[in-house]
Amino acid sequence: MTRLALTLLLGTVGQLAAAQAPIKLAGGVVPESAAVTPVARVEVAAKPAVVGADLLPKALADAKAVLGKTRDYTGHLVRQERVRGKLAAETVAELRVRMEPFAVDIKTTKPLGLAGEETSYVPGKNRLNVRYRAPGVEGVKGFTTVEAGGAKALANSRHPAAEYGLTAMIDRVEKLLEVEKHLQNPVAVYAAEYAIAGKPVTRFEIVAERQHAARYAHRVVLFVEAESKLPVRFEAYDTPKAIGGDGDLIELQSVVGLKMNVGLGERDFDR
Repeated sequence: MTRLALTLLLGTVGQLAAAQAPIKLAGGVVPESAAVTPVARVEVAAKPAVVGADLLPKALADAKAVLGKTRDYTGHLVRQERVRGKLAAETVAELRVRMEPFAVDIKTTKPLGLAGEETSYVPGKNRLNVRYRAPGVEGVKGFTTVEAGGAKALANSRHPAAEYGLTAMIDRVEKLLEVEKHLQNPVAVYAAEYAIAGKPVTRFEIVAERQHAARYAHRVVLFVEAESKLPVRFEAYDTPKAIGGDGDLIELQSVVGLKMNVGLGERDFDR
């Protein structure tokens, strides 16, 4: 299958030029690998590569428009992250997000060693703090108030609770583009059709080749669902150690079993 490479020069974000590049599954591994759960299986679609001069900017704008009309959503957050230099095990958590007024609750269910860990963030109540319950035996003590970006809340996470979910995926991509544009660095964007859990998605692969201190990742990947226009998976990778390599995984986030506008109330975040 051929994928057209859409080269994005950040000085003119809407102008993309077509080229060819090989398609690779996330991380260069088959979907059955430990980094991908069965409910978030990634498959290449049997269709030709997507072509569109303004495809990525439009996809981001469409996703933000949908979220702008969304009151709340729930789903399962599947993630694997490099925390303090080490790639942690894949985790699955129940995710609740209220868009306005903003609130988020993340309750880990897998693996067993982290089950029960929960973080609830309601800015109007806690400002820069979160309500946090530790996993395991320590969690029996119940919730405590801790700093949102402190060591306790980030013991098993790369980001504060507010930086997970659908909006956070968009923000990571836009921030990368903004930084590279400011530094006048070229960024390559590739687009192809895939499927996640049997649903058609567009896979955007964004590569920032030029290394610098402000660069978050050498390569990020965003999967946008065709029907809902929402992002459902985000990946970030370091610079490959060898030519043609994929680079080490920095983070992977998927939201599966997404349910929109379920009517979340105060009780869903009151911890």
